[in-house]
Amino acid sequence: GNNWRIIDNELGPWPSTTTGANDARAGGIAGQGNPVKILFNFIHDILGDPAQLQNHGIYIGDAAGICSKNFEIAYNHIKNANGGSAIQCNNTAASDTFDNMNIHHNFIDTCAKYGINLSNSVLSMDVWNNIVRNPAKNCWRVGTPQTSATVRVVHNTFFQSSSNSAYASILAQESANLTSGAYSFDHNLFIVNGASVTAYHNFNAGDTAVSMHRN
Repeated sequence: GNNWRIIDNELGPWPSTTTGANDARAGGIAGQGNPVKILFNFIHDILGDPAQLQNHGIYIGDAAGICSKNFEIAYNHIKNANGGSAIQCNNTAASDTFDNMNIHHNFIDTCAKYGINLSNSVLSMDVWNNIVRNPAKNCWRVGTPQTSATVRVVHNTFFQSSSNSAYASILAQESANLTSGAYSFDHNLFIVNGASVTAYHNFNAGDTAVSMHRN
């Protein structure tokens, strides 16, 4: 889709009971486009199969190998996305890239997966002035980083409440090393609920492209 504007709606509750491999794999808002603005929405109580976690608050995808581009996701309240992540980018075709994605001034409160999830293929994204609290996993996560991506995460408040030791980090990088491009985390507030929680966790050898300042 092109030129979509989704503004000032209440979306939820959605008490999905679909289970198994054919879970809805969708969300309060789901799809792809260029450009798209998702502004001032209240997205709440999005449910789904807890074994699949494929129903998200906002799901940004691809079509025929072409990723979404030029998104603005701002001023939304996403609450109880208990079917998956609050905001998720995922490219099922593993080609093309998410470009110029802007996520700012959202209040995310409680989700069953990640607060903001860059699953793969993100080339350029700015994430700023969001409040993310009470995800069951990480507040911010990147799965398979795009080579030479530019991602800026600044002026956010992250409250990590996960009791699962596998996700006891506020920010997580789970796949290939971030050794090129620029991932910057600046001026964020990290609030932890216990001594075992860390601010940033890289699951591989080194992240030379990552910088952190004044958090």
